[in-house]
Amino acid sequence: MNDFINELQLKIERLENEINFKNGLISILSHDSKEFLEPFCGLQKSWSERL
Repeated sequence: MNDFINELQLKIERLENEINFKNGLISILSHDSKEFLEPFCGLQKSWSERL
């Protein structure tokens, strides 16, 4: 019985970690992506101009 309870607790912990990870991704994606990606777009533009 204790093994079963321990197994369930581990599954709950894994699910909580997965939920926290997905919530973090949603939070990142829901913020202004232009502000986040603007430096990379500038680098891409300057790189393509050099080629």
